[in-house]
Amino acid sequence: MARIVEKKRRKIRLEAVAVLLIIPAVILSVFSSLFLRQTKASLMIRIQNMNNECTSLRTENQRLAIEIQTLQNKDRIYNLATEAGLQQNEANVISMPSAE
Repeated sequence: MARIVEKKRRKIRLEAVAVLLIIPAVILSVFSSLFLRQTKASLMIRIQNMNNECTSLRTENQRLAIEIQTLQNKDRIYNLATEAGLQQNEANVISMPSAE
């Protein structure tokens, strides 16, 4: 006579489910923390480079502002006009206050 074999159904234990969920979560946590640390470091480097560039641009702007003030000096302009053979007609001179 043939024997009837009954298959036993495995009961899924709570500990097995917890392990299956926790292990991938821990692995993902480690990888994400490493990725975030690397991303933060690269962003900090980019911020520092931008700050250095801003500082150099501010210095250049200050240098150019001083050069503009030097070139706008009235005496310099009068000297250049005199060297070019121009004469100042006092009757036609109108002084305007600067717009600064």
